[in-house]
Amino acid sequence: MAADTSNTGFIPGQIWYSVDPLIEGDTVKVYTIVWNGDTNPLTATVEFYDKNVILGSRPVSVPRETTQNVSINWKVTAGDHVISAKILSSKIMESGKSYPVVLARNTTDEDRLFVPKVLEQLDGTPVTTNIALKSKLDETKSNISNILPDSISKPVSNTIGGLDGFRDETYTKITALKNDTQKVIDGLNNAKTQVKGTEVKAKNVETKSLGGADKPVAYVKLFILSICGFLFGSPFVFYLALVILLFLLIRSIYRKLRII
Repeated sequence: MAADTSNTGFIPGQIWYSVDPLIEGDTVKVYTIVWNGDTNPLTATVEFYDKNVILGSRPVSVPRETTQNVSINWKVTAGDHVISAKILSSKIMESGKSYPVVLARNTTDEDRLFVPKVLEQLDGTPVTTNIALKSKLDETKSNISNILPDSISKPVSNTIGGLDGFRDETYTKITALKNDTQKVIDGLNNAKTQVKGTEVKAKNVETKSLGGADKPVAYVKLFILSICGFLFGSPFVFYLALVILLFLLIRSIYRKLRII
């Protein structure tokens, strides 16, 4: 019968990388750390995930009351990622025998991040979309300052800089809302567990939510926030969308003027 070890497992939130920032195409190490608070040695397998995709796994052996770093190699791809790790097949060694053990903290927190696309410049050197766009914005601000008088160039330059600050701040808020919504969905999914015909309530989740529209609404909200996160998380996509909207607006105004 599996034992229950409540003070052994992942230290909350422990996912980190060998380099920062992450760049598309680079191979980096993804790290986590396992804490064994038991008085006996622990053996287990640690699996790393990107959303539901397994990035790799490593066997781990942790002496009693110590920690052990665990890592895998990951070739970084562009886009949204949700990195996490999970402990499987955990056992304690006691008197030369191994016994299955249930760990209270067998999963890490999810680390949600966005990796920009890498582009190739005319001279062949790679550059991320974020850096390329920032360079163009800085160049635009510089050109504006050189061409227009200060009374006009400064407000325009400040607007460009403020727009990128607005994008970054909005993306941070959207990410926080996505995490909160995902926790609500996880709570709703775990709330209605049947154990011998008895309904078990998850902590802080009311069963009345399971019978209403809360769950579908939460999924729709998560979908919309994911789209908004993609839009505001990538400067390239954000400014491309602004250019398209500006083009459509100007075209609409032009057509109305032609009719008049």
